[in-house]
Amino acid sequence: MKGALGPLAFLLTGLAWLVLSALLGFALYIGLVRGTSLPASLRLIHVHAALVGGLLQMLIGALLHWLPPTLPSGRQRPAARPGLYVFLNGGTLGMLIGFGLSHRVAVGIAGLFALIPVLTLLSDALRLAKNHHGLFPSPSLYYGSSLAGLLLGSGGGAAICFGLIPAAFVARVRFAHIQLTLSLFVVVTLVGLTLHLAPLLTTKSAGHDRLSRLCSALFLGGMAVLLAGFGLALVPLQITAGTILLAGALLYLWSMIRFWKSASEPRHAAADQLVLASCFLLLAIAGGLLVSLNSLGEQPVAPFGSLHLIAYTHLAFLGFFAQTLFAGSIVLLPEILASRRLASAKKRGPYLASFTPVTERWHALQVATLCLGTLGLLLVASLTWRYSLAEAPIQQAMWITLGLLLISLTILTVKIGLLLGHRPPE
Repeated sequence: MKGALGPLAFLLTGLAWLVLSALLGFALYIGLVRGTSLPASLRLIHVHAALVGGLLQMLIGALLHWLPPTLPSGRQRPAARPGLYVFLNGGTLGMLIGFGLSHRVAVGIAGLFALIPVLTLLSDALRLAKNHHGLFPSPSLYYGSSLAGLLLGSGGGAAICFGLIPAAFVARVRFAHIQLTLSLFVVVTLVGLTLHLAPLLTTKSAGHDRLSRLCSALFLGGMAVLLAGFGLALVPLQITAGTILLAGALLYLWSMIRFWKSASEPRHAAADQLVLASCFLLLAIAGGLLVSLNSLGEQPVAPFGSLHLIAYTHLAFLGFFAQTLFAGSIVLLPEILASRRLASAKKRGPYLASFTPVTERWHALQVATLCLGTLGLLLVASLTWRYSLAEAPIQQAMWITLGLLLISLTILTVKIGLLLGHRPPE
């Protein structure tokens, strides 16, 4: 089929990786709370399946969809990218197998294969970014810094795998790998894309450019200070960066609320999710500030263990990353399906409008269970300050939390199936 391994394949495969990663995450969480030891490699598989196979692949699918149909040379751009698809998914699978076998060199080689699609599309991505005129200081600098974070962070991870980093510096390089890829690449990219795309869900978008420029400037500047603080191991500098990012997150939340208020009626389901995602980003940054403040003294004010780390990080992973990706998928999937199934642009409008009842179906339940499940991780972590893991309150809260998250995941999966099966009206 024409374009069989194009944007649609990347988007759906990325969602599949996210679902599989989530199910593995459930198993890891149950094992941790119930005291059942699971291999440490499963945590690495869980994280990299979600971020490389899931998030990165969905971003590449979105990029392929947004690229103009013709190349700068005037030739037709290919609809399918089988080579990129195989490199990304083969590299992801190779990394996961390497983690499972504890074979670092295999992980490094596979990771480099997974990066080939990023390098191949780098110039296209930066060229497309120039159209995002609302971002400060410039779209190219904003997204260029984000992509640099991905490449540098991935390069650091590969260097560790190949044994190129002296043992004394491995911990620092690993930490830099995490912060460059998650903070600089993922957060900055998703914030920038959301600020650019949110106006498409509204009836009027004028007057938001100044707020978007200030917001993106705070995020980019805050990330620069944060990376400097981590590199110099200066907690006060990290707290300063956290304060800048918190200001940026407040502006980001206000931007999303303004877009939500001006959204067309019936309001698109994605508009609600973007507002909620911005709330969780604010909570995650505030949580990071509290973690830094907690470590200022010789002894932490509050004990901070594995469950607290999971709760804090998943404010970003589930509350912001996943929520934003899910919102993007229910916007992009109808657009991709319409462009594949209808050659006439005139007929696509009614077809896209007919998707609305499908995207709205069970929307409140899906979003509520995802949000409550994410907050449930915080509840379980906070209960450990009073109860032991074996006691009933923690065990019950854990099962309720996972049940809520599973409901949300199930609804999303069913909804994607309904969207795929929705045909153009006669």
